[in-house]
Amino acid sequence: MYLCNMCNLELITDVLSKTHPGAILRLHVEGEFDRVTDAAIPQGLQITFHGQAMYSFIRAFLTTFSACFCFGRLHINEFPTPPRGAPQGSVISPTLFIIALHDLSAQLTSIRNLHHALYTNDLTWLLPNSPGN
Repeated sequence: MYLCNMCNLELITDVLSKTHPGAILRLHVEGEFDRVTDAAIPQGLQITFHGQAMYSFIRAFLTTFSACFCFGRLHINEFPTPPRGAPQGSVISPTLFIIALHDLSAQLTSIRNLHHALYTNDLTWLLPNSPGN
């Protein structure tokens, strides 16, 4: 995934405490739901294995969207939307984004002394005992 010009990296704090130095960084990805490929969520669901019923429900949720536009008296009829990204604003979208990033989370877990948390479009890193890293 190419992230140049699509994200902000923010240093929240570079010293957690005098006895426990470290840093907290947050990576914010712009338009994250639009950047998820149509295959990433089903693949993530298969890897994390939430069961066939959940897989079928989410697959149907992602493939049965349509849209329509209304502007004053102008009404454009309903049309199907392309199968790209996760719908923004639904309560399940943050979970679907995290499922889509399952591989990234697994890779970050393998890095010694790096703790991380994913939520919607933010990735937060905790780097204990490593000021300046």
